[in-house]
Amino acid sequence: MYNTGKTLTTAEAAKITGRGRSTISKALSVLKKLQIGEWHGTSQNDSKQYYELKV
Repeated sequence: MYNTGKTLTTAEAAKITGRGRSTISKALSVLKKLQIGEWHGTSQNDSKQYYELKV
């Protein structure tokens, strides 16, 4: 996903890494706090929410 212009959902990241969605969510939250990742969505229940790397 990095440098491809594609987006990444927690479900996709979990499938790629073999980790659980909650683990992925925690990791993505850390990236967001470090201002490396950016979350896009209308609410936490948005089925189309995704993360984007800002590197």
